[in-house]
Amino acid sequence: MKGKIFIAIIIILFTSCEKGGNEDDTILKFYSEAYEDTGNSIALGDEGYYICGQFVDSLRGNNPMKKAGVLKAGFDGNLIGEMRTFGTTEGSAAKIIVLEDGTIACTGYVLDNSLQKDILVLHLNPDLTEITPPKVYQSPGNQYGVDILEIPEGFLVLATTDVKREPSDLIQAMLPGRKIFC
Repeated sequence: MKGKIFIAIIIILFTSCEKGGNEDDTILKFYSEAYEDTGNSIALGDEGYYICGQFVDSLRGNNPMKKAGVLKAGFDGNLIGEMRTFGTTEGSAAKIIVLEDGTIACTGYVLDNSLQKDILVLHLNPDLTEITPPKVYQSPGNQYGVDILEIPEGFLVLATTDVKREPSDLIQAMLPGRKIFC
């Protein structure tokens, strides 16, 4: 009986694996310099892929900084460039998109002086240089961007907060928003 179960398991394992195809068509790349880097979103551009996430700034020292950043990889998977947020500010990038004009928009958060999350918005050229300085929207509590969408006026950021707004029956989405980039 045990032999039949063992044979059945072996047959299932052999038949469940994908066979065929060309191994040269598979691209598997690791861009991390540390074990704590995370990729959160990927977007397809004209020259390759854009990946945003949280990247450890340095492995040296006792307290490495985790920063929001964007990587650019070619269609072959090789790293072309990278951009990380500024100074000693920790953060993470959650979502990245390529706009119709080929520029890059990204949202996430950075930590303020009291270690609260503030919304971060990046607007970058395809070579990852800044079009405008990173925008940080500070407010009490934790707020962070989770998604971004291109609209005719520029783009729209979906964010979340842990702060109760008063009056609570007021629909916040109906309030006039602030344009970030156009």
